[in-house]
Amino acid sequence: MAKFSLDQVRARLDAFIGDIDSDDPKARRRRQILMAATELFVEQGYRKTSVDEVARRAGVAKGTVYLYYKTKTDLLFAAASFEKKKIIERFEFFFDPSIPARTRLRRWVVESIAVTAEMPLARGLLARGELQSVMADAPPELSAQIDHDRDALLGELLQEAAEPGSLPPDTIRDRARVLVGLSGFASAVEQVSRLQNISPRAYATTMADMLLSGIFGKKQRHPTDDDNQAAE
Repeated sequence: MAKFSLDQVRARLDAFIGDIDSDDPKARRRRQILMAATELFVEQGYRKTSVDEVARRAGVAKGTVYLYYKTKTDLLFAAASFEKKKIIERFEFFFDPSIPARTRLRRWVVESIAVTAEMPLARGLLARGELQSVMADAPPELSAQIDHDRDALLGELLQEAAEPGSLPPDTIRDRARVLVGLSGFASAVEQVSRLQNISPRAYATTMADMLLSGIFGKKQRHPTDDDNQAAE
């Protein structure tokens, strides 16, 4: 079973977002700033958006923005967390041990592709190739925590879904990281599915079936140029 519960994931997202739901004036101002930042990140991207622009759109002083979010990167993580929180219920199955591991994994692949196509901020970051810039600006400890959480969540599910002892830990880790990267194909899936006249979700479902039919096979060693030269 995954190390985190759905409530723990929500708590992590809330920690990035901060209080935006209470009647407190500070909460209302934080929400105002967060909504302005989200709109700008979607419209023009992370790199081109400045804190000055966020402040102007939110109708506050630039210094006020920094009272709530210390950096532009903090603003982006808050906006991305807010977007994820809206769809997090769709991943409740991931934390349900009564559902077979391979079924959960298949559904996760489908949702990670299909849902990203419905998330304007995430889709924009991926389409613009801005994730590298975002992570470069993030504190090292945050990047390390994200890597740990990803490996723990998907790695454990892969371990549970595989036959005991069939995949070594480093292979499970690498395959978990490749699976996380599938969300990067969301915009391409959206376009290709239209050309093929099927829905993005149907396309993602077929892709999941094809992937999982081979994901638990042992890594095959293919001949390399060095092998060929040695044989000669």
